[in-house]
Amino acid sequence: MQHIFSSSSVLFVPPVGQIFLPDAVVSISALIVVALLATLAYTFSIRRRLEHRMRVLEENLKASRDLEEQSRTVRDEQERHAAVIRAELTTAREDLKAHDAERRRAEIELQRKAEEFRVVFNSVPALIWIKDQKNRILRVNQRAAEALGLSIQEVEGKHTAEFYPDEAEQYYRDDLEVIQRQKAKLGIIEPVQSQGGNKRWIQTDKVPFLDASGNVAGIIVFAQDITERKQLEESMQQAQRVDSIGRLAGGVAHDFNNMLAAILGLSELARASISSESEAAHT
Repeated sequence: MQHIFSSSSVLFVPPVGQIFLPDAVVSISALIVVALLATLAYTFSIRRRLEHRMRVLEENLKASRDLEEQSRTVRDEQERHAAVIRAELTTAREDLKAHDAERRRAEIELQRKAEEFRVVFNSVPALIWIKDQKNRILRVNQRAAEALGLSIQEVEGKHTAEFYPDEAEQYYRDDLEVIQRQKAKLGIIEPVQSQGGNKRWIQTDKVPFLDASGNVAGIIVFAQDITERKQLEESMQQAQRVDSIGRLAGGVAHDFNNMLAAILGLSELARASISSESEAAHT
């Protein structure tokens, strides 16, 4: 009996003498067995390669799934982050709109207050100058500009000496006194020369002008034209002087009348005495 078995792709065949077959049959059988074993070995090798490839594919698939899961996690995190950013952007836009609206309201309110200040500043029945520490005019109201016969734009930014060359030095001395003492100086009565060459009288109040930090940046000058009042006072003083002279003249006249009456009385007495003596002599 023929015994053929394989182990690890190695073919073991009994000695040829023990097989009771013709040599040709033995050779063919051996070739078939070898081919079969080779096929089995190749199939086994293919299977191992396929198994290895399947393991690699499974690992790749698992890695791909892990990567996909990670990608999904990252994508979800990105979406959450994007949602947070969108919410923050929406809030920022709303805050910006609210800020813009508040800014516009503040600008409108500031413009309204500036217009109110301008109206009040130009309606005050006084001449107002705001000057710095170098005697330059920073701002004037309408009345002050009109007193110079100029527009506000033609006055602001100029030095006081350009408009009051004769009085500027005295004005500046008063200004420095207010600036250095940081105390108002009120009721200053000064003459000024108008643009027409006429002498005018003004009463001036000067107060320190403070900046936003509370430091003295200059002075604010409030002035009123008191020329008519000054003229009235001078007229009243003249009238008082005339009245005083009249009173003095009246007193002198009264005393003169008294003296004249006494002289006339004495003259009458003397005449009467002379007449009496003359008549006595004739008798």
